[in-house]
Amino acid sequence: MNRVGETIRAEGLRVEVGNVTLLEDVSLELPAGALTVIMGPNGAGKTTLIRAIGGLDQPTTGQIRWGGSALDELEPLERARRVAHVGHEASPPFPWTVLELVLMGRAPHLGLRGLEREEDRRLALSALEAVELQALAERRVDSLSAGETQRLMWARALCQQTPILMLDEPISHQDPRHALRLMERLRAHTSSGHTVVTVLHDVSLALRYADHVVLLCDGRVRSSGPSSEVTLELLTEIYGAPCRREGDHLVFDPPPDAETTL
Repeated sequence: MNRVGETIRAEGLRVEVGNVTLLEDVSLELPAGALTVIMGPNGAGKTTLIRAIGGLDQPTTGQIRWGGSALDELEPLERARRVAHVGHEASPPFPWTVLELVLMGRAPHLGLRGLEREEDRRLALSALEAVELQALAERRVDSLSAGETQRLMWARALCQQTPILMLDEPISHQDPRHALRLMERLRAHTSSGHTVVTVLHDVSLALRYADHVVLLCDGRVRSSGPSSEVTLELLTEIYGAPCRREGDHLVFDPPPDAETTL
């Protein structure tokens, strides 16, 4: 049986690559059973943060805990049973079928022989239906569009059935309908007790659905708390462009220094 979604805690995270510091003194707590959105301008450290707290990359210093467990003390198989990732994958290099790739999400749950059961196949087909790819189950993955490939990776993560789900820019190739369907599914995922963390660039969409928002700037946490606490003034400061509200949408106006001579 899956765990209820777990609280994620980071204390004193620092991430360096060569002589460049990507994250500095990051400490935060992401609530269990909630949808957390990480936002910030380009180069703020969003992908670096989600990869670190998700166990994909080792921070230079600091500690990460999933629930009551220190991340660096967990075996790889246990990590795979507790967190699923959707990143910036390109089309897989081998000509698997759509269904075969989704079934790979079941790998952490298979026995020593690694053989799929009928239940695994049922879960894979259900995940494909959730992302509207069930009709393409026997198609080769290298025949899919960028948007279909992205939804395929959502399905594989859903099929993994973990208490924590992490997605890095999961709607970058989606049309508005599919983007909204994903956000609705993520909300439903948290309603059933799962913890979801995602990076988004669409500020209006993020604040519409997020329970918790982390705002990064220059590798540091500028704000971390309920989405209701994110103000227009804070967004203007973080993104360096005036932010205003038009109905249900947030609009960024060109910054004063946007005019250039070509």
